Amino acid sequence: MTAERYTLSEEDLLDLDALLTHPEMEEGTMDIAELDGYLTAIALNPDGLAPEQWLGWVWDSVEGRREPGFEDSRLADLTAVLVQGHFNEILAGMAEGRFESLLRNAALYDPDDAQEWFDPAAWCDGFLFGISHFPKAWQQVEAEHPEWLAPMRLLGTPEGEAQLAASDNAQELQNQACDQLSGCVAALYAHFQPPLHFAFPAQTFRREQAKVGRNDPCACGSGRKYKKCCGKDAR
Repeated sequence: MTAERYTLSEEDLLDLDALLTHPEMEEGTMDIAELDGYLTAIALNPDGLAPEQWLGWVWDSVEGRREPGFEDSRLADLTAVLVQGHFNEILAGMAEGRFESLLRNAALYDPDDAQEWFDPAAWCDGFLFGISHFPKAWQQVEAEHPEWLAPMRLLGTPEGEAQLAASDNAQELQNQACDQLSGCVAALYAHFQPPLHFAFPAQTFRREQAKVGRNDPCACGSGRKYKKCCGKDAR
């Protein structure tokens, strides 16, 4: 299952975000923050899950269908390639000792979009989704090291939301939990020692049609970026 690494560029991540929020994608599709958390949990899984086991849940959180909802098969193929490429980036980062979410690297994007890219609640929701759908490997951790999952549960569950709502220092608790995420991922990685199971071989996907990226001018003619205009309320 090991394959040569597919490396994502900044443009690739921008394209992936635009594709995940495309109007043709169904409501159950993960956004990029949920996806990043979900893929982190999948990457940590010591069973070395194959893409066909986890990929369908990205587009369909109810039934786990295997294909994105595009009429154009080229867009579906591109989306799958970019998702699996992002998965490879997460795996490679862990192997190199980097456990911070790639989406928190605000230098890659507009500074005013840092919060838009990294939504801690959505990231944690995606991470916990990855645990709940492949629970076997996580049972021992749940029982013996609940502290490694505590920040995710605080930020990504209704119970955690209620706890924060009842607290007088909710923002401080949120900030602390967010700062603890990378350390918890590092502890889980050290515990599991997951295999380096890259999901997709290195390749270049040839685009045969024009695309609208999130940083491109919006097609409506407003003069604003797509992500700040029609793309803001996509889906």
